[in-house]
Amino acid sequence: MNSPEPTIILANKITAKNSTLLIPTFADTPLTGIKNFVDADTLRLIEADYQNRAGETKLVYASRRVILFGLGKKAQLNLGAWRRAVQTAVLTARTTGSEVLELIVPNFSKPEFLEMAAFAAQFACYDFLIYKHDQKPKHLKKIIIVGKSTTTSRAAVNRGLALAYAANTARDLANHPANVATPTHLANHAKQMGRQFGFKVKVLNREQIKKIKLIFGKFIMPVTFAPHF
Repeated sequence: MNSPEPTIILANKITAKNSTLLIPTFADTPLTGIKNFVDADTLRLIEADYQNRAGETKLVYASRRVILFGLGKKAQLNLGAWRRAVQTAVLTARTTGSEVLELIVPNFSKPEFLEMAAFAAQFACYDFLIYKHDQKPKHLKKIIIVGKSTTTSRAAVNRGLALAYAANTARDLANHPANVATPTHLANHAKQMGRQFGFKVKVLNREQIKKIKLIFGKFIMPVTFAPHF
């Protein structure tokens, strides 16, 4: 996570004038939800060309950019399919140079879908550029999740963002080469996270690890000869 991450917020309605809209579609539901954003001729072209299958995306240039993304049949939708679809839509939008996205969330009864929307959107915005000579981060600045804003739904979005932050942090650690991500590096990172989020961290040295005979016995052998332990 070494490029600026977009701000992700929840809103009750579409607010940005020049945003790119991400609109989910169901295979067994007419494309009536996009009538407010495209003219009749464009809608006819979309209906003829867009197969509306799970995982499919369609970029449309109308009064603003619109990206349709298929969810398959409504009764078969689950959290995993929803996460994959949102990630695909956001990744598609990032290729357009858009600065603001507005993700339309259907009226799901479970807050878990809002949580997963936030997670998938943040997860799809991950870049690891430290070792790239020509660093070109994407220009995306904000993602607005358009859904019913309540105390419960806002808490769900915040949970999704927290999980995505944790996942992207783990990706950062895993993407470093072994001569950088040494045990000492990982320990220092854990201490930094403890200071940032207010939890205690105890770092054991080599002798302490040997003394208590950790369950992870295989861990002791590699670090015994590690020069940066």
